[in-house]
Amino acid sequence: MGLPHARPGCRRRTTSLRSLVEEDPSDAWARHALGRALERQARYDDALPHLRLAAAMTGDPEHEYDVLRVERLAGRLD
Repeated sequence: MGLPHARPGCRRRTTSLRSLVEEDPSDAWARHALGRALERQARYDDALPHLRLAAAMTGDPEHEYDVLRVERLAGRLD
């Protein structure tokens, strides 16, 4: 089942990024990238744990903003 707005190769990138996270769970870059890839597929509930961890690991305000944006998209913020 594909999403009409998902870009070609998105699933392949997601699979590769998921492998990177499994290999090194402390890799904040891989976690953030996986979260963003899942967001692009409108898989917000799957994206949030990775985005939250990346934000906590780095303290990067941009990563924190990404969490808030996806929470809003997921309907968790009013």
